[in-house]
Amino acid sequence: MKKILSVVYDDILADPRASKFKKTLLSSYSLHTLSVEVIDAKRENNDITFKCTGGKYAKLFKFWINIFKIYRRLRPDIVLAHNYYVAFPCFLLSKLYGAKLVYDAYELYVPEKKQKFSFRYYLFYFLERVAIKNADLVFSANIERSRLMKKAYKLDVTPTPILNIPIIDNQNTDTVKSDKFTIVYEGAITFNRHLKKLVDVIEFLPEDFMVTFIGDGPDFDHLKAIVSEHPHKNRINCLGRVKNTEILPLLSKCHLGFVGYPMEGLNNIYCSPNKIYEYPAAGLPFISTNQSPICTITGDYHICEYYNPNRDSIQDIANLIIKIANNYSYYTELISKFNTEHSWEVEAIKIEEVIRQI
Repeated sequence: MKKILSVVYDDILADPRASKFKKTLLSSYSLHTLSVEVIDAKRENNDITFKCTGGKYAKLFKFWINIFKIYRRLRPDIVLAHNYYVAFPCFLLSKLYGAKLVYDAYELYVPEKKQKFSFRYYLFYFLERVAIKNADLVFSANIERSRLMKKAYKLDVTPTPILNIPIIDNQNTDTVKSDKFTIVYEGAITFNRHLKKLVDVIEFLPEDFMVTFIGDGPDFDHLKAIVSEHPHKNRINCLGRVKNTEILPLLSKCHLGFVGYPMEGLNNIYCSPNKIYEYPAAGLPFISTNQSPICTITGDYHICEYYNPNRDSIQDIANLIIKIANNYSYYTELISKFNTEHSWEVEAIKIEEVIRQI
């Protein structure tokens, strides 16, 4: 049985995509995961974690050193690198020791003429580019990204798109709904995802409506500070980061999901969020910014209403929420069909087939 070392610069318990790859490959490979320990929880025997301390770059560099140490100990046949943070050290290992390199691109970071990028951006772009061009197999998060990556990196083979669909087996989503109509955002807490709009929209909604945030991120403390001073703070909850296995049960207690991405930059224009699958998996319709991949995937199922963050006001967003609340059965009647036609099992088969071929 071939060995795989799966590497992610996050806690494997809080990274849905890396966790799904792990579950998919465990039955066919001897797989170990290397990740950062953030959540205090019991680990499986094949999970290796490190508590990285220090500044932003010091922590990353320490993690890179640990990648080399663990690789030399395990000597895997395949290195599976998740996201750009670990792309370059995994590339070096593949070259030094002859392992196959599989790269899973979470983001779409390529320079654009109209946008200015920092030194940090260009550094990780260069390091990721080296890894992508030398990888034996590359995954992306949707077909639009795969096509753009092939063109931008001049690849011979189009990256394999693996959609961010959740695994819903053995997760209790048959939960009693909250007494109050709850709009939930689950994901990275960063204000460029229009989370301030979601805070402000509560003023335009009836008293029996609430907002809940699930997740952590660079703006989490700022979000909590804003909520603490908000006149309707008793109607806004900030739950922080939770385990992957807790997400769907928590979502299923809510009524409506919220998705928000900027309308600038290829990474945002061609976004592929977990949320557009996680909300329906928990039985929730949602409102979303109107990026074309999101509209294409959800448009035939009337499980979503779309808004343009550059045009629509807070009142407009509130009107969409109320529209869905008042016609809830219409927006939920095709959720089961959507879930059936967008299952992780299909993505898992693709992963196994293409890795088997390298």
